[in-house]
Amino acid sequence: MVSLDHALVFLGQDLFIKLVISAAVQSYYNQSGNGYSLCKGGLYHHAIGTAMIAEKVARLTNSTIPSIAYTAGLLHDIGKVVLDQYIAGAYPLLYREFQERSAEMIEVETKVLGMDHTRAGGLLAEKWSLPDPLTDAIRFHHRPEESRSDRSLTTIVYLADLLMSRFHSGLELERMGAAKLADRLASLDLSTTQFQTLVDLIPKKVFEPAIESVDTDQ
Repeated sequence: MVSLDHALVFLGQDLFIKLVISAAVQSYYNQSGNGYSLCKGGLYHHAIGTAMIAEKVARLTNSTIPSIAYTAGLLHDIGKVVLDQYIAGAYPLLYREFQERSAEMIEVETKVLGMDHTRAGGLLAEKWSLPDPLTDAIRFHHRPEESRSDRSLTTIVYLADLLMSRFHSGLELERMGAAKLADRLASLDLSTTQFQTLVDLIPKKVFEPAIESVDTDQ
């Protein structure tokens, strides 16, 4: 049997930790049914893609530790697992609200369910005693300027989530606003002209039908 020490040497500590965290989170996301997910494994696929992009944006901006950005991206939508059981029954109303009002996800969730996934995720993160920066990234990734702990990390997760929802749609029920994109980019010393650079950071692996493993080279 390969020992833990051998595994760490073979894979590298960062990659090993990401594999372990990703596997643990996958089992949690897989508890979801057909509420938010628009395809099998949609929530997890979106989470992994967001994590991979967040890690790359963190490296580009040098504003937070890339491995922390990866973890925050992986966990950002964990509140959807909590609310997923209520989504299926409310789906027709949610869809109609999206179509008629073009509202952002958290607005529709609050109107229909009385709570949005960012608030549910934040409460779960507190229950799990996650560090404040991760809790903030989960709670405020739709409105990063409200982050009280690590605005850079939360903004990176917002950008990664936005990129996934705009350039790899069809995985889950989601709508993210971009009205404050310029200000949010500026908080990371980025401009709107550099947005294409962020798009180019999306790993090719994200567009595969399913992400089976963590690949930091793509």
